[in-house]
Amino acid sequence: KISLVSGNTLATSILWSHDDTLLFSSNGSHILVYDTDSGTVIQRLTQHVDDVIALTVNPSNCQQLLSTSRDGVTHVWDINDFSHLLSINFIRRISAFTSNKNSTYILFGNGDVKKFPTKIFSNTGQEKLDKYLNSKSPIFSSKNSQTLSLYTHQGQDHLITYDKKNLVIFTTD
Repeated sequence: KISLVSGNTLATSILWSHDDTLLFSSNGSHILVYDTDSGTVIQRLTQHVDDVIALTVNPSNCQQLLSTSRDGVTHVWDINDFSHLLSINFIRRISAFTSNKNSTYILFGNGDVKKFPTKIFSNTGQEKLDKYLNSKSPIFSSKNSQTLSLYTHQGQDHLITYDKKNLVIFTTD
């Protein structure tokens, strides 16, 4: 029931809910939530101050939405009542973000890709996250990358990025 219409805004990320009843769409620093039966906007999520670049379902809890903006802040939302649950500040610019049940991979603005346990999206506290951010070395670096995708094959995570000249596939440990 949702149809593509013309307009002057650009959604940089869209995501269907786990049960296909909701569609989440980034719109600048906001997230629009559509009811898929009626096609109408039922909620506007407005905690971000910079453009939202990634939306994903929390791999540890399909009732939660994760939204990430360029300024390095990830917000955790309850998709049942649209309440804001948690803000996580990665303190540096983020270019791309992807995750699965066990791991979250973040491509930072300087080209470094770091791996984090998905459990960081529970209320771990900013001080603990800051220590983790500073102690982790990048798993790889690609200075010109702007995208990051993840797929898992035979239990092994593989990251894909494109650095303007080459397609890079990196197998994680």
